[in-house]
Amino acid sequence: MAEPNRVPIAPEIISAAQWAAGRRFTPTGPDQDFFGPGQPLPPLAPPSAAGRQFDYPAGYNLLVTPRGDLPISFLDLRNLAQNCDLVRLVIETRKDQISKMDWTVSPIGDGSKFKVKSSKLKNKKPPSPEAERQAREATALLKRPDRMHSFGAWMRMLLEDMLVIDAATLYPRRTKGGALYALEPVDGATIRPIIDEGGRIPLPPAPAYQQIIKGLPATDYTREELLYYPRNLLTWRIYGFSPVEQIIIITNVILRRQMHLLQYYTDGNLPDALMEVPENWSTAQIAEFQSYWDALHAGNTAQRRRGKWVPHGMTPHLMKEGDLKSPIDEWFARVVCYAFSVSPQPFVQTINRATAETAQEAALSEGLVPLMQWMADFINYALQDFGFDQVEFAWQQEGAVDPQVQAQIDNLDVSNGIRLRSEIRTSRGLVDDGTPDFIMTVQGPVLVSDIGKEPEPEPGNHNSDGSNADGGGGPEPSGTQKPPPQKLAKTTSSTGLKPAPPRPRPPKKET
Repeated sequence: MAEPNRVPIAPEIISAAQWAAGRRFTPTGPDQDFFGPGQPLPPLAPPSAAGRQFDYPAGYNLLVTPRGDLPISFLDLRNLAQNCDLVRLVIETRKDQISKMDWTVSPIGDGSKFKVKSSKLKNKKPPSPEAERQAREATALLKRPDRMHSFGAWMRMLLEDMLVIDAATLYPRRTKGGALYALEPVDGATIRPIIDEGGRIPLPPAPAYQQIIKGLPATDYTREELLYYPRNLLTWRIYGFSPVEQIIIITNVILRRQMHLLQYYTDGNLPDALMEVPENWSTAQIAEFQSYWDALHAGNTAQRRRGKWVPHGMTPHLMKEGDLKSPIDEWFARVVCYAFSVSPQPFVQTINRATAETAQEAALSEGLVPLMQWMADFINYALQDFGFDQVEFAWQQEGAVDPQVQAQIDNLDVSNGIRLRSEIRTSRGLVDDGTPDFIMTVQGPVLVSDIGKEPEPEPGNHNSDGSNADGGGGPEPSGTQKPPPQKLAKTTSSTGLKPAPPRPRPPKKET
């Protein structure tokens, strides 16, 4: 039998079948798909393009201006935060709240970290001499991190760049031996991140950041030579998303309203009142009387209080003042304060005191604590990458900034047996005064050392004839048996109190 003619298969069909098999797609014929989805186009990028973070513009690293691919520049954000009074007040308030917090540097795992309870400190190994040495050196370094400013002033510079442009940056200056000498703040608006093929900051030794000075690339830095630490990052861009950028439209409206109020007092042409003169007055007479009137009252407050005689036919027309304050101002204040998690109480009408205190506590818990955690993470990132790998930076306070509120919390913790008095003194940095620890119960304070001990029986108070000393009968009649003395039950609760005896049951009634 003759062999049929063989027709070679086109290479395009073979490659399409191989691609479909590799992608686990089942190729179907035109008769099997009825308005089906169709086959996707084959990928054009090489396998090395897998895992790209975002669709960055081609030639992204050739952009010289920081944030050149975004519509809002660093300068725009700083101008908004600098010129808008409300935004500036909120930023300074948040910086003041964090600056007054106490901090410490301690060996890792000793319980000094933020929000670590004392119950977790049991059976902890003492820190090593190396950890204690690092804690002392790191504490001395952070007292003046850049060898010039105090910790509070140094931290305010970082918070300013984080809240306005979200580009807090530190330059770790080293000694000749390679040890960390200082942590110097750098203007984050001059730093432009460099990305690799995957859209991420490359690892050393490749350059990761470039500083732009006078519009020109000045210096390249690796991730070990510069600490660039935005707080609010997004997947579709490299730069952070600051609170000022989140309210950029509202801030623009507030700025224009501020200019309107300023022009009301500087550039307005409406006087407080207009007076209509008699009909037969000429222009010269009006000007002469105006000069006389201005000379009589300008700058003379005592003369204004006296009555004046005016010509017949002069009718005054009082001008209505403009709307200098409206409910929209309160709404602007609420939006700005909400963006920074600050209580709007100073800028709005408060309904009652309880509502104001609730808003204040919510603002502290929602906004202050996350900022403190970000700052602690940034400092630990700077310390632990430069030789201080056995210590950590932590805030001493646990969220209650008001001393009165913190005292109430400590009092409740001691009363409920959650924390001991000595633990609270240690957390405040006070020296132990030797007073024994106790907990409060319904019957008074109970020493912690007495918990679990059997209480001593109270001595009886009887007369010589056998009668009770508190009055009442003589000796008990014969035939009456005394109930056996009850043994004192051992204390089982943590408060050291014995359990209450069972109540006697009432006698049953006979039917």
